[in-house]
Amino acid sequence: MKKVDFDRRLVDLDGHALPFGGKQIAHLKDIVSHALLKATDANGDGPEMHARYKLAKRVKKGGDVALDDADLQRIQRCAGACLTTIAVGIVFEMLEDG
Repeated sequence: MKKVDFDRRLVDLDGHALPFGGKQIAHLKDIVSHALLKATDANGDGPEMHARYKLAKRVKKGGDVALDDADLQRIQRCAGACLTTIAVGIVFEMLEDG
């Protein structure tokens, strides 16, 4: 299990706050929960979609969230499916850092 702080703010390559979803300052919880709920792909059957929903609810609460390898892979897969390159890079780095 790995703990990740989902209350961290997102910043661009210049260190400026990264806006998301109409918010001037986005947090990791915002972008990851969005990716989990938005991603659609061939592997998105009912049980997988339910797992994404439950994980999105945990993440959206913010703070330190314990994630197992399946959770981390699910987040990475969903982020890669629907986010921009900079957002994916930020998410992957923050997941690595904890």
